Amino acid sequence: MTNPSNDNTRKRIFIIFSFLSVLFAVALVKDFYLQVVKHKPLSDRAEKQSTQRIVINPVRGIVYDRNYRSMAVSIDVNSVYAMPLKIENPKKVAGTLSKILSVSRKSLEEKLSSKKAFVWIKRKVSEDEFQAIEKIKPEGIDFLKESQRFYPKGELASQLIGFSGIDNDGLGGIEKRFDEFIKGKSGVRIMTEKDAKGRSIYVFEKPRSEGKSIVLTIDENIQYIVQSELEKRVEEVKAAGGCAVAVNPRNGDILAVAAMPKFNPNQVNQHSPSDWRNKVISDPYEPGSTFKVITASAALEESVAKPDTILDCSNGFIQVANKKISDVHKYGMLSFEQVIQKSSNVGTIKLGMMLGSLQLYKYMRLFGVGERTGVELDGESPGILRKPEEWSGTSIGAIPIGQEVSVTPLQLALIYSAIGNGGVLYKPRIAIKVEDSEGNVEKEFKTEIKRRVISEKTAKILSGILKGVVSEEGTGNLAKVKGFQVAGKTGTAQIAKKGGGGYVSGKFNSSFVGYLPVNNPVITILVVIDEPSTAHYGGVIAAPAFSRMAERIMRYMNIKPEEETPNTYAAASDKNNKSGGIALSKFDKAAPSEEENSSGKNKTL
Repeated sequence: MTNPSNDNTRKRIFIIFSFLSVLFAVALVKDFYLQVVKHKPLSDRAEKQSTQRIVINPVRGIVYDRNYRSMAVSIDVNSVYAMPLKIENPKKVAGTLSKILSVSRKSLEEKLSSKKAFVWIKRKVSEDEFQAIEKIKPEGIDFLKESQRFYPKGELASQLIGFSGIDNDGLGGIEKRFDEFIKGKSGVRIMTEKDAKGRSIYVFEKPRSEGKSIVLTIDENIQYIVQSELEKRVEEVKAAGGCAVAVNPRNGDILAVAAMPKFNPNQVNQHSPSDWRNKVISDPYEPGSTFKVITASAALEESVAKPDTILDCSNGFIQVANKKISDVHKYGMLSFEQVIQKSSNVGTIKLGMMLGSLQLYKYMRLFGVGERTGVELDGESPGILRKPEEWSGTSIGAIPIGQEVSVTPLQLALIYSAIGNGGVLYKPRIAIKVEDSEGNVEKEFKTEIKRRVISEKTAKILSGILKGVVSEEGTGNLAKVKGFQVAGKTGTAQIAKKGGGGYVSGKFNSSFVGYLPVNNPVITILVVIDEPSTAHYGGVIAAPAFSRMAERIMRYMNIKPEEETPNTYAAASDKNNKSGGIALSKFDKAAPSEEENSSGKNKTL
């Protein structure tokens, strides 16, 4: 007979054994799940909690002017980071750091309370911020050296040079356009919470590489002259802004680019994005009378008129379709030469009518109107030029005198350069070469002729006529430079309304563009003043700024009055004043700056 108590005992043992077996089986399954199925994601999570993969930004290459003066460099600065797992009181530490770094206390507390092994607190802090934290340095807070872009010349050529961001990516101008060369390659650093002895450690997985440097065509001293005189003139005439560009007419090299309002790339956030813009390539405008040289060029080239051809300027007005167009003065009979010198709208329109829309359009296209110049910069506008079949009845009266068409300042400077150099249109060059830290050339940028636009004969005749503009009888007499013959043209243009539909009342762009010395030009300068308040004629507003720029530049280039000038100002000297295979003019190697002559050292903005 079975003992009931023994049966109960066996049942209890069976139940307990079964329960333990189930628990053991569950543990085995879960262990298999964790060790095999979820091994990689759990391992990754554990690694993230104890290690951090940090991208180390490379050192950007140097941006030089044509004579190896540094325009943009990289310096080492401190960035603050935290290891939250080592911070005992996140709230207290967040309160301390927020006061020093001017960072939100709440956001800092969230970062310091996280389960990550590494978080950025603030990158690229100032020296004062670094010193303040270094004095107290809470447990779990430390520094990393990072590379930061610095612009030693501040506002000088700033819209051209551009700037870079917190991660050292080029975000504008040269910095953006040549980022593939300048940036270099990032490195990677592995941060760990602690080693076997409890010390925080890091190891490099891959070192960073330094970026290449770029040598630009601009000349720091010419840039300073152009920029300082532009700023001075904008302030004198109480203008909204302005821009200027200087070009070597012999090869298309850009020697200076300036724009107002000013912009300091070391303080990007203190400026509006409109201040960053390079107006010389991105802001097309109706050129007004400076555009008349294209009409004149076409008339001479097609033998429609000669310098002594007499034109009836109809007592200062002409009717074109339903539009009446007037001259400032009531001219009667003027020669072709006088029409340009006195900037007669009526006479120029009659030349345009003699040419016809197709011939006029042909020469505008030859001179590059309506197409990008091809300069190695982002954001270039092609301007506006409509095909003849899209012209209205009044277009033949507007386009010859620079209305219903728009150009960028760079386009117009190149048009006048083509006249000055004998009829050849160049593609503008902004960079000479890219090289590594040892001076080995990675890439060269050659000068490039786009096409011949007019004959040498026509160019010479036009230069003579434009020389007369800068005389007592011409509209540009205030652009004269003592000891030098200047060829140029004034421009006064109403500002078109955005989206079309007429012009803004009482608002003008005043300009002057010219080159010198006339017989063998070394520089073309264009000055555009936006919305001056004291007057609006280009000969009164912009010409004086041109004169001051040109006079100072001639002195800097060491060109004596009436001296036979060289054919090129084309190349950069290297760090040892050697050409490295590129032709040098005497000005590249030896000329002291105007600022050096006057004060013994270079001046910068």
